[in-house]
Amino acid sequence: MFLINSKKTLIAAHDHSSVPIAAGLTRGFIITAAWGCQSLSLCTGSGVNLGLTCHVKFLGYVKDDDVPALYKLARGFVFPSLLEGFGLPAIEAMACGTPVITSNTSSLPEIVEDAAVQVNPYDVKDIANAIVQLLNDQSLRQTLIKKGLSRAQQFTWERTAEKLLGLLRSF
Repeated sequence: MFLINSKKTLIAAHDHSSVPIAAGLTRGFIITAAWGCQSLSLCTGSGVNLGLTCHVKFLGYVKDDDVPALYKLARGFVFPSLLEGFGLPAIEAMACGTPVITSNTSSLPEIVEDAAVQVNPYDVKDIANAIVQLLNDQSLRQTLIKKGLSRAQQFTWERTAEKLLGLLRSF
């Protein structure tokens, strides 16, 4: 199973629902309409139009408490966000030991560094190739899991509070 977070743009704006087809993998994909996104009807409509509804599950809203379980069950997390203020979903996935494929745009390259495969979020073939690579290269998968767990540890709430406190003390 691959978990794909649409972040409202995955299907509606860029028709990334064709990614599983482009990757030659039409089974085992779960597409969320972003945690809390209201565009499930757009996602489901795209899935129906492409004949994916038998192979792809459109979850829509996922409760925060259920997200870690989805990450842990997934072979990978695809997060082709176009605009990201921070990239918390990528960090959450890495913290769960799930390899990440994410955008090479916005804040994401700085957040994930070399702990994720970075792709052009506008290029379906680039995303599909990354999925195939992650599925077929066990060494890459294990490297991303290890690097992802390490990178995620750098983003704890405790560390954030310490940095904020240090910043406040500098005034």
